[in-house]
Amino acid sequence: MMNHTASNLVPGPGLYATHDGVVYPLRVHDGRWAFRSTSPVRGFVVDREVFIRPIAIDDEVECFSFEHAGVYRGLPVDVAPLPGGAELLLISTDRSSVELGFAAEQLRRGGLDWRKTVSNPDPDLDVTSTRVRKPAPWEGHPEEVLPPRARSRSGGRVSPGKQDGTAQLPPASPQLRAPGLYAVLDGVEYPVVRRDSGWALASPEPRSGFAPQQGEQLRTIGPEDPLEYVTINHSGTYRGLSVQVRPASAHTVQLSTRDRRSLDSGFLQFGFERPEIQEYVRSVELDDVDLQVATTREASAPPWLRNGQARLEPGVATTWSDFAGALASACEAVTDRVFLVVSGVGDARRYVQFAGGPTVLDAEAPGRDVVAAADERALRDAGWTPPRPGQPNWSTSARRRDERRALQALAEMSVAALRDGYSVGSPRLLTYTAWRDPQVFPDGASYTAEEWEARDLGTAAFEIPALRLPRR
Repeated sequence: MMNHTASNLVPGPGLYATHDGVVYPLRVHDGRWAFRSTSPVRGFVVDREVFIRPIAIDDEVECFSFEHAGVYRGLPVDVAPLPGGAELLLISTDRSSVELGFAAEQLRRGGLDWRKTVSNPDPDLDVTSTRVRKPAPWEGHPEEVLPPRARSRSGGRVSPGKQDGTAQLPPASPQLRAPGLYAVLDGVEYPVVRRDSGWALASPEPRSGFAPQQGEQLRTIGPEDPLEYVTINHSGTYRGLSVQVRPASAHTVQLSTRDRRSLDSGFLQFGFERPEIQEYVRSVELDDVDLQVATTREASAPPWLRNGQARLEPGVATTWSDFAGALASACEAVTDRVFLVVSGVGDARRYVQFAGGPTVLDAEAPGRDVVAAADERALRDAGWTPPRPGQPNWSTSARRRDERRALQALAEMSVAALRDGYSVGSPRLLTYTAWRDPQVFPDGASYTAEEWEARDLGTAAFEIPALRLPRR
């Protein structure tokens, strides 16, 4: 916990970590995560106008962000640093704050809060900042950091596997591997990924037969490659709850469950879903005494034969501009009681979601509390409204009376979120789920037996062909 007065600055948004006892912001430089400083530091190198220390995959880095609360002229407030760090947004739920220059703001989900922008620091503001631990954004994305330092110092060459042919984990893997499909090549298991050129194996470091492509080491695969495939999943129990387990960093995991009782154990609601498929998530230490994990490994078919699907979904938009047009058309189908979620293949946390109402189409996109590597500046620049009390996600809405023009603008904002905010490489790496909730008669309303029989019962699998994406 840190206390701030008028003499020091409130840390801005984003990820931070400690190096040699000093807190530095974490930023992406040339496609890789690094500590960043505005002044020279031993072990840092010059990168344009700042100094950075690139992070290696075997570095012990504990990431965190800051949450801020404060008192402004005797008034308790929430404090949100604005981009650039020069100003702070103060948020109060006390109507009397208008006497201190606060202005009311209508919340999309109903109600009001009161807000004021001040300088950072401000002599009338006392702030307490609390560190909130976050998963390392490069876990599961080894191409976003350097290869292991220990290996590069030793100069030794790592064998790709045991001589007896037993499949080995890639040397830089965390304790739990990301769930998903893997293929065995020369005794080593590699994750199978989907890229614009088709299916490929991914390696965190250069290997024979792999080629560098946009910061990754990839080896294209096809039906002619006689490889063995295996699907890895992690499940477990946490305080009596059945959970799915996904590694978040070398020492933390993200738990997910559809059991609503998990809210009593610190889980948070993940997106908006139908009650029967609503997920709840929580991050915990891998060695948490309340967590028991079991890993399953199941022999699988090649990706182009799974679920009877072709190697590449026909008709999928190949450019972001094409996808924006398809999404705008698809949004016309998101009418009252229809919900649509578009997410990244293999990482459903990178999503935009839409909720249809009679006159308004609402949209939401998660921030760094869900996607640790999210570029929230890209969301802000695209026009999304930042999170606020009562609305944890970035949000926006389109009025149906504006129809196509508003839907096209909403689609372009969604593309910016997926492409720039969450680094989804292509529309081909997207999938969707959609449903329509049942019709509900208002309390106290009268209706005939015929109206009751004819009511819309909704559908759990709402098809939106105009979207031109595979269903999740």
